[in-house]
Amino acid sequence: FFLSSAAQAVLLRHYFFRNFRTGMRINAALMGAVYAKTLRLSSSHLADVSSGAVANLLTTDAQRIGDLLGYLHAVWFAPFQIAVAMLFLWREIGVASLAGLGTIVATLALNYALAQSTFRLNKRLQGLADERVRLSSEVLSNARVVKMNVWEEPFGARLRA
Repeated sequence: FFLSSAAQAVLLRHYFFRNFRTGMRINAALMGAVYAKTLRLSSSHLADVSSGAVANLLTTDAQRIGDLLGYLHAVWFAPFQIAVAMLFLWREIGVASLAGLGTIVATLALNYALAQSTFRLNKRLQGLADERVRLSSEVLSNARVVKMNVWEEPFGARLRA
């Protein structure tokens, strides 16, 4: 029993190490591709894209895609693990194992609802982050005008909000 648990721990750590390392490489490649594409865009196209949107592509979105890789295999192995666990439970306790299946289904439904709520909140937060980056960029690029008109406090208050 000890050897199988130790082997499982080592193999699982190795699996996550390799997947997250690949995820970091994908993250770096995506960030490089977005940066290279930004450099190739014409000035008319750059006017249509906010700096906050580009910053989000370079950081948040690329990071999410890189982080996804570590958990992508759960799409196929989680149902397999549940099926094998249910088989063993059925063999040991019979019909009572259906309570375990009901708990799993209820947990999945709750997890889905929480994920949808988190997605909506993240989408709203991303819009606010875009606006903040745009405003910060605007303030930095027009710092001389801000200083000449003594607008430091109103812009500072908007940035802190």
